[in-house]
Amino acid sequence: MLATITLAGCAGLPQPPVSVQLIPDDCANQEAITRWLDQVAQHPRNPLQSQRDHEQNITNIKARMWHLRYRCNPVR
Repeated sequence: MLATITLAGCAGLPQPPVSVQLIPDDCANQEAITRWLDQVAQHPRNPLQSQRDHEQNITNIKARMWHLRYRCNPVR
């Protein structure tokens, strides 16, 4: 019972996928990273994941893509 409550409590906290959090600002591989992030964003929702969490993950992925573009393609 306690394990169920603990798991249910943690499931409500939206977090970006760990793989997205760990992506460095690697401008030399920007195109490959952006393509990969785009593919990850198009994956269907996991049945165990809420729609809200899925949408938050997609938002985090898109924010990471924009951050990479901003860092690697500065306006001059």
